[in-house]
Amino acid sequence: MKSWLIYAGILFYMETVFHLRFFGLQIGNPLFPMGMIPLVAAAQTLIVEYFREEETKKRMFRFIMGIQYVLFGAQTVYFSIFKQPLQITAAVTGGQDALTNYWREALEGILKAVPMLLALALPLIVLGVLRKKEKWKPQALTGAEKMRVSLASGGLLIYCFSCILAGSAAGEEYAEVYREYYDPETLLNNMGVVAMMQRDGAYEIENLMSGGGGMVFAAGKAQRSVIVPVVNGSAQTVENAEVSGDDPTVSAGDVSGNDQAEAVPAEPDRSPNAWEIDFAALIEASKKGKETKWLSEYIAGLTPTNKNEYTGMFKGYNLIFLTAEGFSTYAIREDLTPTLYKMVNSSFVFSNYYVPLWSTSTSDGEYINCSGLIPDGQFSMRKSAGINMLYTLPRFFAAENVYSRAYHNNSLSYYDRHKSHPNLGYDFKASSLGNLS
Repeated sequence: MKSWLIYAGILFYMETVFHLRFFGLQIGNPLFPMGMIPLVAAAQTLIVEYFREEETKKRMFRFIMGIQYVLFGAQTVYFSIFKQPLQITAAVTGGQDALTNYWREALEGILKAVPMLLALALPLIVLGVLRKKEKWKPQALTGAEKMRVSLASGGLLIYCFSCILAGSAAGEEYAEVYREYYDPETLLNNMGVVAMMQRDGAYEIENLMSGGGGMVFAAGKAQRSVIVPVVNGSAQTVENAEVSGDDPTVSAGDVSGNDQAEAVPAEPDRSPNAWEIDFAALIEASKKGKETKWLSEYIAGLTPTNKNEYTGMFKGYNLIFLTAEGFSTYAIREDLTPTLYKMVNSSFVFSNYYVPLWSTSTSDGEYINCSGLIPDGQFSMRKSAGINMLYTLPRFFAAENVYSRAYHNNSLSYYDRHKSHPNLGYDFKASSLGNLS
């Protein structure tokens, strides 16, 4: 039983050091971690005890402690650089891109995190010294002790489930960010590294089992029913529309039926901003997908906004859409950046806006800009390559016979933009080929 306490003690120490480093004395919610930490420690104990030979047990102990240290260390370095937790999707889908393009920043982040990495390693160093001096070694458990650890694991598992279910029933925030709306950063702050990584793994499994292919295993193509606008403003359902990143087979159709006349009317058009979409047919077609059905019913019940004096103001103009990541007004000066200065000081400036919460800074921010949609996890832009992205600006420009181009000052393959952006309707160009060369 001593081994179980040692495993749990090391986990608790690492969690405490991590929390103090990044969140200070902010008090989280200890209820769930109080069950999760000893549960993980019990699992580690039983894994090591599965092996009979003393030398094999030692190797497994070192292996488990090494994996645990790497996970905490990776979270430490990543959080130091990006101020958000490292998730499975980012590690698998964006890891190679980050290492090849930002290896200098990654190396700098590792060097800055060295004191923290040493602090995390302290209990492992102490145990190593004690084992060298033969003051401590993993003790073999008797059959009765193994049974007690197994029964305790079952009890702890029930406790963890009960914490989340009770929190959900009581409307507690900790249960909401864990169960209803998975928020990795808040979860990391409130419950710790172990709970966040456990929930992230469960999140991937949920996506995989729900047919979404998981965030990591997102499909390259999608078969689905979609509603598309057609001539005369009516709508029709296209069954099993196949959409690939290179050759979208569903076009936007003619969406110019509501174009305004060239002459500016004396009174602005106050008609609703709405298409005649057959929501009943869409709801019927999405019976098996409760999220799609709910969303269709919700949108169908909304009252559309009306057109106003600004509607159609820029008809006939080209549109240049710039996405400036991390942009600051400090970069704007009348003498150095006159065009930006003019844009900011003599144009529409939206100062009252809402920024939704998402976990992938660059890619998902670009996804919001290009699609007008809120990301549904991580790397939604990359996943959109296999989804019918009908309602994007390039599709509507295409209906007006206007060509749309997109540019990025990185490689063509970075974040798989060579797949996602053509699917959005752009002719995409980049500064280099990347790994496609």
